[in-house]
Amino acid sequence: MMDRDTVRPLRTIVVVAVVTALTNATGIGVLVISPAIRRVLDLRADAFGLLLSVGLGFGILGSLAFGWLADRGYLKASFSTAFGILVASYAACMLPASYPVYLLALACAGLANSGALTLANVTAARAFPDGSRKALTGIMLAHSTGGVIAAPLWQMLFEVFDTRFPTESALQLVFLAAACVCAAAGVLFFAFPFPAHLTGRKAPAAAAPGDRAPLWGLPLVVVCAFAALQAGAYNSLFGWIPDFATRTFAPNPFPVSWILSGISLSYVIGRLILLRLPERLPDLRIIFVCAGAGALLFGTAFGSTSQYTMGTLCVAGGLVLSADWPSIFSHTASLFPANSGKAIAMAGASAGVMSFVLPPFMGFIAEQTGSLRAGMMVPPLLFAVLSVSALSWERYLRRARSHSLHTGS
Repeated sequence: MMDRDTVRPLRTIVVVAVVTALTNATGIGVLVISPAIRRVLDLRADAFGLLLSVGLGFGILGSLAFGWLADRGYLKASFSTAFGILVASYAACMLPASYPVYLLALACAGLANSGALTLANVTAARAFPDGSRKALTGIMLAHSTGGVIAAPLWQMLFEVFDTRFPTESALQLVFLAAACVCAAAGVLFFAFPFPAHLTGRKAPAAAAPGDRAPLWGLPLVVVCAFAALQAGAYNSLFGWIPDFATRTFAPNPFPVSWILSGISLSYVIGRLILLRLPERLPDLRIIFVCAGAGALLFGTAFGSTSQYTMGTLCVAGGLVLSADWPSIFSHTASLFPANSGKAIAMAGASAGVMSFVLPPFMGFIAEQTGSLRAGMMVPPLLFAVLSVSALSWERYLRRARSHSLHTGS
C-alpha cells in the first residue's frame, strides 16, 4: 500500500468527490420521493416545508462541528462519523411512517450530509492552498453529477416499489437503498490511503504570514452572508420544485425528476465550464454575474404558466448558479488561509440557518396568500440581493487596498 505522505492531493480529491457524490445522491432521493411522503403523512404546506428544511437546518450543527473537528486533526474520523450517521438515519426511516420519525431521521441525515460536504471542501482547500477554486469546483462537479444520475434512478426505483407494495412500504424500501449507498460510500472512502498532511491539525502559526484577514470581523460576516443567501435560496427552491410542479401543473405534470436531473446536469456543465476558466478570474465578479442572471431566470420560471418553459428556465438558472458556491468558498479560503476549516464551517452553518428558515417561510406565504407561486419568488429575490452584495463587497475591497497603498501600510 502507498505511504500516506506520498499520495497525490489530486487522487484524494477524486476519492472525496466520488463519496460526496454518493451521499448527495441519497439526499436527492429524499427530494424525489418527498411528494409521496407528504401524501402518506397528509401534511399541510408549512409542516411539509419544515420537513424539507429540518435537514438543512441541522446542517448548521454538522458544518460547525465537522469543520471544527477537521481543524483539530480529526478530518478522517469525522468522515467516518458522517457515513455512520447517514446509514443509521436512513435505516430509521424504515420504521412505520410518522412525522416525528421522518423529522428526526432527516434532521440527522442533513447534519451528516452537510458535515461531509464541509469536510470535502476543507480537504480541497488544504490540498491546494495556492488556489483552491478548481479543486472546490471538482468537488461540486461530482456533487452535481450525483444528482443528475440519482434523480431518475430514485424516481424509477420508487415507482417500481410503489406498483408492487403500499406507498409506505415503497418508501421504506427506497430508504433501505439509500442506507446501502451511504455504506458503500464509507467502504470506498476507507479503501484508499489519505495523506497525513491533510488529516492533521492545521497550525495557525505556519499559515499566519499569508493571512488576509482575522477570523472574526467584517470579512467573515460577509462570506457567511454570501453563503446564506446562495445556499438558502437554492436549497429552498430545489426542495420545493417537486411539490410546486406537481400541484401547479396537475393533472398532467411531467416527472419532477426530469427537472431535478436537468438542474443537476446544468450544474455539471456549468462547473465543467468553470474548471476551464483561469484561477485568477475574480471570485466576486463571478458571484455578481451568476447570481444576477439566476435571479432573472428563476423569477421568470416560477411566474410561467407553462411547465416546459418553467423547466427550461430552471435548467438555465442552474447553469449560471453552478459557479457561485465554489466561488464563495474559494473567496473564503483566500481570506482565511490559517483558519479555512473554521471559516468554511461558519459559512456552511450560515447557509444552514437560511436553508432551515426559508422553506417553511415559503410554505407560510403559500398558506397565507393561497398561491405557492408567491412563496417561490422569495429565492430569486435573494439571488438578486447576493449579486448586488458581491459587487458592493468587491468595490469595498478595492477601496480598502487603494487606501492601504496610499498610506503605505
